Amino acid sequence: GYNATLGSHYNYETLTWLEDRAGPLDMRVVEDFKPDAVLITGLVNEIPRAYELSHLLRDTFPNVPQLGGGPHMSAIPGEALHFGCFDAVGHGQGTRYIGALLDASLRFTGEDRGKAFDTIPFISRMENGKLIGKGGAMLPMGLDQAPSPLPDYSTVFGLSKESPLPAATIQLSDSCPYRCTFCRVWTHNGEFVQLEGVSQVERWKQLNEMVEAGLLYKDKRGKTTVFIVDDLAAWGLPVEDNLPPGWKMEQFKEARQARKEEYLALKGHDFMDGFQTVAQVRIAHGDDAEMINAMKTGARNFMVYAGIEATDDRSLKMMNKGQRVADFERQVHKLKESGIRVVGMGIIGLYHHTKESMMAQAQWFRDNTDFSTVNWITHLWGTIDAKSSQWGM
Repeated sequence: GYNATLGSHYNYETLTWLEDRAGPLDMRVVEDFKPDAVLITGLVNEIPRAYELSHLLRDTFPNVPQLGGGPHMSAIPGEALHFGCFDAVGHGQGTRYIGALLDASLRFTGEDRGKAFDTIPFISRMENGKLIGKGGAMLPMGLDQAPSPLPDYSTVFGLSKESPLPAATIQLSDSCPYRCTFCRVWTHNGEFVQLEGVSQVERWKQLNEMVEAGLLYKDKRGKTTVFIVDDLAAWGLPVEDNLPPGWKMEQFKEARQARKEEYLALKGHDFMDGFQTVAQVRIAHGDDAEMINAMKTGARNFMVYAGIEATDDRSLKMMNKGQRVADFERQVHKLKESGIRVVGMGIIGLYHHTKESMMAQAQWFRDNTDFSTVNWITHLWGTIDAKSSQWGM
């Protein structure tokens, strides 16, 4: 997404180095590329290495602007600016502001650069030891639209027939209007948007071309796995008394109906038979038989990761989940009846949890879902369970 936005919208030439694919960053390649700016992102477990790379690149390119981002730095910008060598840290989805941020980085220096950064939403920087910027500010939620060009995979270093991508992702919408207290999705991604500008068919055709070129892995059955990121389809149709704030039911229904039709339109394309898809959903998805069918028959969806989180009503109320355990049992059953395999995602480590209650939750997952994952809640900065920290929110 970054590369496509920078390339097609702002005419930047980019090089993407993924250390989990290509190994440790080869500085000889970077020096040959002669970067005008450096962008570093990483998941929580990758952050120590991200800060290490930040220092390495600053030592090698002392005058090149350096920008950080991703879910961890977005949540704790002060930490990133303290331990890294970043000129600024962006919050949320960088595709919404990355062009303006790079333009400011390259056009200005010193105090002028800082002033330019301050005009861009969702940016934090450090000045005289003080954190500046309101990166955590939220914009209003709504069924808005944002341009999203096709990803540019040609910039990924080392991508070849000998080293294809193991899977792919198609992203059609972003963020979530619900306010579960443990969750980083809505605080990190900001307002919900539908990603527009490229049709779903065009996105799938691009992936099919990559499969034919040997750049995407096929299993022994000739199938390529694609992960669908489409929160609009995944939420499930809410009931009137559980609509997110500011949303209108008719508007929501119309948008979801249009998405169902998009998925069903894929049925007529033979190349889709070479794909199988996995989607992460809000478990209420199980109540919408039409959307389940559209994703299954059109997008070849065979598995969902469902955010169940807890299997007792007390925990669900604390989380502001808006559902009860009885709802989950019905919805999981409907998904499985439809031939969809369910991976239930749960949380342990809540204030009132005991060994017995956690084991009871594990048993619920064994009894109801095909697979399960467990996350130990740590109240990550950036959720409303942990409102502030010394490194700044």
